[in-house]
Amino acid sequence: GADNPGASILRDNKHIDTSLVKILDSHATATYTVILDRLGECIFGVGDMEIHNKISREYLLSLEDDISQSSFVVSDGNISENALDTLLELCGRSGVPLFYEPTCMSKAQRPLLSKHSGSLTYTSPNLNELVSMLETLPDKPTIPDISHIDIDTINALARLSVRLLEEYGMSVILLTMSKDGVLLSRRGSPDTPLPTRSTLASKTTLDRYSSVYYPGNPASNVVSVSGAGDCLTAGFIAGLLQGLHQDHCVAAGMQAARLSCNVSDAVPSILETNKINWNQKIESVIIM
Repeated sequence: GADNPGASILRDNKHIDTSLVKILDSHATATYTVILDRLGECIFGVGDMEIHNKISREYLLSLEDDISQSSFVVSDGNISENALDTLLELCGRSGVPLFYEPTCMSKAQRPLLSKHSGSLTYTSPNLNELVSMLETLPDKPTIPDISHIDIDTINALARLSVRLLEEYGMSVILLTMSKDGVLLSRRGSPDTPLPTRSTLASKTTLDRYSSVYYPGNPASNVVSVSGAGDCLTAGFIAGLLQGLHQDHCVAAGMQAARLSCNVSDAVPSILETNKINWNQKIESVIIM
């Protein structure tokens, strides 16, 4: 929007190419206010996301050349179903990996229900969003109790994640579980390079699946967990675009998430590449 929040976003992100950003005079920049408890956990949130509806099929089609030349595309669930369907179509047509961040349970199923679902490469649901995704499977699998995470639950979630990969042709599910860590399920072995544009064409030849559990390393002195998941995703994507091993990508994401937990801002101002140890070793357990 042509307002102070919009101007602030552009002013504070000079390092980002914003040449394709549209400024709409008659609409407000999207905002989200979260209510936290004394431990920094989210109780509920209120948002104004109306402007996202202006990301239409027609607008995305006008950007087809830019999308087709991209090395990677990231979308969250705030755009409309029609817009997401168009984005999947364009990425599939050009062989561009698409990473989907579900945003909430009600939007987690959207790419799976699209006729272009096979163009989805990555997704990063939390536990509740994964459960929502699993409800789309035709065989209606038994879903474990996710209120308590132990090794049996991890094993069950790994098997169910692989079912989603098989059903919808995705390459990677990055399951985030707050203090309990991350479960990465994917096509290929843990040592196979994560899919990028140059390797995406080979995903159909990877008939092996693997799951690796990365136990959590909770932050101390938590101020707010709001934004930690997005920072984890950002750190992970930054690592994979550098061609790092999946262990290092997850480690980078966890470092970024911990930085977010220690401040009130969703994205900490100190979150820069030099704040991340890109070669940090991380505890991992191969599940399958």
